[in-house]
Amino acid sequence: MKILRTILSFILIALLVFLYACNGNKNSNENTSNTNVFFENKKDEKSFESISQNSKNETLVVFFSETGITEKYATVMSDYIISDLCKITMENPYSENDLKEGEDKRTYLEQQKGDLRPEIKGIPSNIDKYKYIFIGYPIWYKKAPRAILTFLNKYNFKNKTIIPFCTSSSDDIDITIDELKENAEGDPVWLTGKRFASRDLLDDAIAFVDSLNLDFLYDDIYLEDEGFYDETETYMDEPEE
Repeated sequence: MKILRTILSFILIALLVFLYACNGNKNSNENTSNTNVFFENKKDEKSFESISQNSKNETLVVFFSETGITEKYATVMSDYIISDLCKITMENPYSENDLKEGEDKRTYLEQQKGDLRPEIKGIPSNIDKYKYIFIGYPIWYKKAPRAILTFLNKYNFKNKTIIPFCTSSSDDIDITIDELKENAEGDPVWLTGKRFASRDLLDDAIAFVDSLNLDFLYDDIYLEDEGFYDETETYMDEPEE
């Protein structure tokens, strides 16, 4: 009987530990109202709306990035201010060859067409709940990619504040701003943008956000636990040579 009671005791303890772990995971999964949302419009994922509908965030970081550099900065800023994060993707994706430099390449040809608005996906159906909208992009041939203009043409930005940022090894963000403003209806407030240049550090993204002095939901623990300091890469997001 002693052996039987011992075995039953072990089984009971194991069952209690299992039930406690399950309850902890449930609570952890439910506590997501202030976490950031990142949706890339993959076929097996839910829509941006279904993921972000429980989010109370008033800030959206939206970006276009084909080589992943602009995405790095966007992700760092989004994590820091606990925003929703949205990646613009092309309905007709760019090939590796499309992204190379040359007057016969797709990116060059598209950038020469001022009225071109390529089809995009991965974006919210509306931006009503957002107060602040960061818009990030590379500079391609002295302009923002046409996909950014498509995004801007989708909405009315009345009572919104837009914060542009870009990645480029040489061109300043100022050369792209007039065109962006022309394509954003609703007379939004435009804050001074930021160019992240070759060999800028990802920590500079945090410094840029801090310089804005706006009422974001800052995540101070994020800085302490993770932080970013990467000087091994060249931060360029332009068509390759």
